[in-house]
Amino acid sequence: MSMEKRMTIEGSNCTSFSNALHAQFHSRMRTIVSTVALEKIHVSAELMKEWNDLIEAEISINREATADIVTRQLLEKDGERDSLVTYLFDGIRHEGGAFDAETRAAAERLSYVTGPYAGLQKEAFDVETLHIVGLLEDLDKAEVKPDVTKLRLTETVERLRTVNAEYQQLRASRTEQRGAAHLPVAKKVRPQTDEAYYSVCAYIEASWLLGTAEDRALLAPLIDHVNQFVREMKTAYRQSQAQKKRGGDGVQRQPRSRGGHQPRG
Repeated sequence: MSMEKRMTIEGSNCTSFSNALHAQFHSRMRTIVSTVALEKIHVSAELMKEWNDLIEAEISINREATADIVTRQLLEKDGERDSLVTYLFDGIRHEGGAFDAETRAAAERLSYVTGPYAGLQKEAFDVETLHIVGLLEDLDKAEVKPDVTKLRLTETVERLRTVNAEYQQLRASRTEQRGAAHLPVAKKVRPQTDEAYYSVCAYIEASWLLGTAEDRALLAPLIDHVNQFVREMKTAYRQSQAQKKRGGDGVQRQPRSRGGHQPRG
C-alpha cells in the first residue's frame, strides 16, 4: 500500500516583503487560517492572540507611514493655495492702476476687503487655513461679489476655495491616520509576526500529519488555500520588484515649501 504524500506549507519569503506587503500577507493569512476551528489545528488561543496583536501593530505602523505621505501632499497643497492668494492680491493691486474708473473703484473696494489678510501666506498653517476661510466669506458677501466679477477673479476665488477645502480634508486625514502614538518600529515587530506565523504553520502541518483521515480531509483544503495565497504573494512581490527596476532611480522628489516651515501636527 502506497504511503500518502505528506502535505506541507510552502515557504513564503515574506521577510523580503515591503512593510505594506508584509502586513497584507499576515492579515490575509490570518483570515485564511481562521476558517478552521483552532482546536482542529491545535493552535492555542494565546498564540492566535499574539499573532493577531502583532499583525494589528504592523497595520498601525503602515498607517503612520501613510500619514508621512499625506504630510508631503499637505505641503504641495499649501504651496498651491499660497500661489492662488498671491495671484488674487496681485490682481487687485494691478487693477488699482487701471484706466477704467469703474475697474479702479472695484479694485479699491476689494483692496479694503482683503487688506486685513495681507501676508497670510506666511502664517502658521492652521492659522492660514482659518484666515483663508474668513477671506472667502468676505469675498462671498453680496456687496463684494460684483467687484470680484469685475476684476475677473471669480475663477481664482473658487479655485482657492476648493484647494483650501482639500487641504483641510488632508489635515483631518493625517490626524486620523496618526492614531496610536509611540508605535513600535517595524523591523522589531516583523520578526515576531513571522515567528508566530511559523508556529501556526507548524501546528497545522503536525495536525495533518498526526490526524485521522477525517482530520486530513478537513485540513487538506486549508493547506492548499494557504499555499495558493503564498504563491500569489510571491508573484506580487516579484512584480513590485520589477516595477521598481523599471521606475528609474527611485529617488523621491520633495515638494518645495516655504523656508523652515513644516505642517503643524
